[in-house]
Amino acid sequence: MLRVILSLFCPVIIAIIIRVILFALAFVLALLGKIFNASKEIKELIENIGFFDTFIWDDSYLYWGIVVIVVFVAEIIIWSQTDNLKDNAKKTFTDMSDNPIYHHRDDSNEGILGTDAPVESSEQIEDLSAISHTAVYDNAEIETKVDSKTMQQNEEESAIKPDDNLSSIEKSDIEIKDEKKYKVDKGVLVIPEGETFIESYLSDHYDYFAEVIIPSSVIKICHNAFSKTLYLKSVIIPNSVTTIGDNAFDNSELSSAIIPNSVISIGAHAFQSCRSLSSVTIPNSVHSIGEGVFSGSGLKSITIPASIKSIPDWSFFNCHNLNSVHLHNSVTSIGDHAFSLCRELADIHMSNSLEYIGDFAFEGCQMKKFDIPNTVTYIGSSVFSDSMIETINIHKSTANFSSYTFSDSVLLEKINVDSDNTEFSSINGVLFNKDCTTLICVPPYYKTKIYHVPSTVCKIEDHAFQNCENIEEVILPDSLKEIGGEAFKSCLSLRNIRFSDSIEYVGLRAFAYCKNLSKECEDELLSFVTRIGRDRILVGLDVK
Repeated sequence: MLRVILSLFCPVIIAIIIRVILFALAFVLALLGKIFNASKEIKELIENIGFFDTFIWDDSYLYWGIVVIVVFVAEIIIWSQTDNLKDNAKKTFTDMSDNPIYHHRDDSNEGILGTDAPVESSEQIEDLSAISHTAVYDNAEIETKVDSKTMQQNEEESAIKPDDNLSSIEKSDIEIKDEKKYKVDKGVLVIPEGETFIESYLSDHYDYFAEVIIPSSVIKICHNAFSKTLYLKSVIIPNSVTTIGDNAFDNSELSSAIIPNSVISIGAHAFQSCRSLSSVTIPNSVHSIGEGVFSGSGLKSITIPASIKSIPDWSFFNCHNLNSVHLHNSVTSIGDHAFSLCRELADIHMSNSLEYIGDFAFEGCQMKKFDIPNTVTYIGSSVFSDSMIETINIHKSTANFSSYTFSDSVLLEKINVDSDNTEFSSINGVLFNKDCTTLICVPPYYKTKIYHVPSTVCKIEDHAFQNCENIEEVILPDSLKEIGGEAFKSCLSLRNIRFSDSIEYVGLRAFAYCKNLSKECEDELLSFVTRIGRDRILVGLDVK
């Protein structure tokens, strides 16, 4: 009966599923083709899907016939395989019934079949508890009744003695689970002498402790060892420790920590979110600190020693109380978001060897002036985003950066460049390349209402005027050939732009979110971009 029902409903269900999938695929591809003007390959795919869709709806008899035949053949194959499996199972249990497994008395008095134990008389066998075997072959089951006393003894022996087949590592894991290595006595966690490392996740396996005694035999604090310990306020790390693992103290209530001179490396996020940790001294022995090592902690100041060459990504991210940073001259790079959202950071002593500053490195910081060291060769995007920076001084640095480096610095008024710089120059606080043929960045808080782009300028870089909130009018020179992408994005006060017929290219979203352009300017801009073959949507005129 079940097979009849499946024969009727399986083709219907499968046909409906195929129909829905192809219809949905045709719709999606058609929509994509409309959005992206359908490349040749997409169009061919749409036409093929359309053919199948038409076949399903218009030639329904042929379609249903094919589906019924395919599904019926598949059902026959599946059922035949199932019947074979059942026949094999019955044959197996039939063979077992011919040779039942049970203990019997051997007439040669050599013992009981399957054992080495000798049997001296038939009375000893009769004293044994009966062992019966009942085979239920129709249901492919065998019930075995065993002496309850013998079963209980076997269970007790298996519980006490580990399986001989287990590896030595698996046996040691069982022993650790059965007996904890450390002890907690009156709130003090005692690490026994002779231990070379402190286990991970202590707070998950031991009672709450407010103090820990670490012996001098320990050389490593493993990852997450003291993570989320709610009552541990301080810890004394012995001079034997060389490594502090990842997340070793993260999210704990640690308020102070003395890192000894023996420590060589501190892992990623080791002191992350230790909000009560106000001070820590990193010794000269430490050669590396991990990503996010002090992020979200309560540090107020930090000194990076000469042994550390790099400040990794997110190292001091979101340290709300951090107000002073001293980088030794050995530091050559500051990673992405390294000091991001340090809202109190107003004083930072830079390294004279610094070469790399990552994206968002000083986002949200309070410093008002920043001197870019001469050794810097790269500055990332949005380095001073949402910060209080007002003035940036570029001395002899020839760093590789774009206008987007400064375009999110909403209070930036001036970018000053040393006259000896071989790559950059500035005119009244606006950043240009050396020969002033490319306008790189107008500071977002540049205090002027009408800005005349110098007559030497041939190109306005991407994001060059982005977020300029004071400029109301821009006059472009006849020398200008190119306006970069998002060049005037979010210039909320901009009302008028005087164009030149020399312009040949306007980048994507160049005028996006210019909400207050006058009607005359917008009409002129639309006519202009149409003339050079650009779409109003692409240049951002419809993005308000």
